[in-house]
Amino acid sequence: MAHAEPPLHEPLDGESPEYQTICGLAVVSLILAILAPLALVDPLGAILPVGAIAVGWAALRRIARNAPALSGRRLALWAVGLSLLFLAAVPAEWLSYRWQIRREAIAVGDAWFAMLRDNRPQMAFQLTLEPRRRRPLDNTLAKYYREVPELRDGLAAYVRQPLVRTLLTLGRAAEVRWERIEDQERLYNCDRVDPLYVVGYEEGGRKKSFSVVLHLARLRLSTGAGGGRAVWQLIGAEEAGR
Repeated sequence: MAHAEPPLHEPLDGESPEYQTICGLAVVSLILAILAPLALVDPLGAILPVGAIAVGWAALRRIARNAPALSGRRLALWAVGLSLLFLAAVPAEWLSYRWQIRREAIAVGDAWFAMLRDNRPQMAFQLTLEPRRRRPLDNTLAKYYREVPELRDGLAAYVRQPLVRTLLTLGRAAEVRWERIEDQERLYNCDRVDPLYVVGYEEGGRKKSFSVVLHLARLRLSTGAGGGRAVWQLIGAEEAGR
């Protein structure tokens, strides 16, 4: 007596062993979930996990209504689970990134004020130049300024700026402290941060102060072979309210 061959696999999730059609919405939701990590690169990418969740729930409802003719419940559940995970990670990663960028911006601002306080305007001026035009901040910098008339003239104009001249005049008598971040935004190729500092000093036995807003840009530069590095540039500096 012949025996029937056993099935090659057991039905999953209570599905019937008869032929079933995979729900197209389940497949779409899984594709969106696979792309969901892009939300960690760009906040606009959050639409991917949100879309995956919406499509995944729609797929689960359709599969439930048409069971056992439709399959793909497990795909939809995976898509929803992955998307929820990445969707929760987006705000945490974004807040962490903003906090790190702020810390870097404040460090650059502190360095700029310190250079002027220590009467090193040639170094402070370097922070305002495009990265490709900068020179190492070492003992060769003064010689380089002497040999390049364009930079020498640029430095001369820089120290004539009222704010720069005031900070150079105050020197170590100035007390500089970071107060707050006036503005911060993330653009396609850079981050912009505007920290506000308060500069205190004494004049005629009386304490005085004024506020300075720095406009800083964190440029993302390509170094080839898919790599890159970030460089800060001081776009401008001005007394607050002017």
